[in-house]
Amino acid sequence: GKTLQVKVSEIKLGDKLIIKAGDVVPVDCLVTEGTASFDEASLTGESLPQLKKINDQILIGSVNLEGPITAKATAVAADRSSSSRASQRRHTGGRILVRS
Repeated sequence: GKTLQVKVSEIKLGDKLIIKAGDVVPVDCLVTEGTASFDEASLTGESLPQLKKINDQILIGSVNLEGPITAKATAVAADRSSSSRASQRRHTGGRILVRS
């Protein structure tokens, strides 16, 4: 498949997102490839990084602290509140890589 860069607002349910180290997670998603630690402190109050592996849920606004992972979008921008949309804008340039 191809890898495309799309606007966060264009992410569709089921899209495979490539979330790199330092990326803010733009929508709720499920890990499909790889493992990485995520900072969820601003969301859950948990101060320790949370290790996410295949089939684990990652929340919008979490920050990837390690290497790249692939995750399937389980929610889209329209499903979320305005505070979540602010999280999407914080994502690098408001764009993310999507693998088709």
